[in-house]
Amino acid sequence: MSNNYSQDTSTNKQKQIKIRPMELFKKKESIQPTAETIDDELIAKQNKLAELNRDLDHIKHQRETLLKNTLEKIEREKKDWEEEKRQLIKETKELGSKEGFASGKEESLNYYAELVTKTNDIVDSATKDYHAVLESSEDIILRLAIQSAEKIIQYKLEEKPETFVHIVKAAIKDIKEQSTISIYLHPDNYQFVLNQKEELSRLLDSDSKLSIYVKDDTKVNNCFIEHPFGRIDASIDTQLKQLRAILHEVNMENKQ
Repeated sequence: MSNNYSQDTSTNKQKQIKIRPMELFKKKESIQPTAETIDDELIAKQNKLAELNRDLDHIKHQRETLLKNTLEKIEREKKDWEEEKRQLIKETKELGSKEGFASGKEESLNYYAELVTKTNDIVDSATKDYHAVLESSEDIILRLAIQSAEKIIQYKLEEKPETFVHIVKAAIKDIKEQSTISIYLHPDNYQFVLNQKEELSRLLDSDSKLSIYVKDDTKVNNCFIEHPFGRIDASIDTQLKQLRAILHEVNMENKQ
């Protein structure tokens, strides 16, 4: 105990604690700013302002950059959309054109097919009408042809009476081997045929005898030829009747 006491005594000699009376209501001392302090504060504020300005400039720069990038992006997208729209319009037009062309082509083909069908129907109908009219007119045409031939022959004989001799020649050729041949004619035809008797005789066999007679009770251009085995009517009217009958027969065969 004594040692400890002696140590504490020694320490108390080195560290002497002084207790001051506490002033509970000490009046606050007013600190008056100095010129140096004011300058420091002003510099600090200027620095701060400069820093704020730099921050503001940075923000402005960022905003301008963002605005510029945004505008450029909008412009690119606008151009892309214009290009896409142009391409869509082009494809739509091409598709519409193809569809329109295909549709138009199909309509044209259908119209052409209908036109061809109508044309064929018209041709068939016209052909049927033509044959019907022709068939109904064949008799008339035949009669007119015979009448025309008769008039032509009549005109030929009136113009050249000697032409009648050719009719006689054609008739006796078929009986040239007969021993006797007698020809009977109207007086108007008699002289012309008689003038050609020698020529007619050369058409017959050498042993054949040819005789030519006038027949008053017959018509002009009538010609009757008699031989040992029969009689031939070589008259113009008779030959025209035979021609009409033959043509009528042919016409009937064609209708079957």
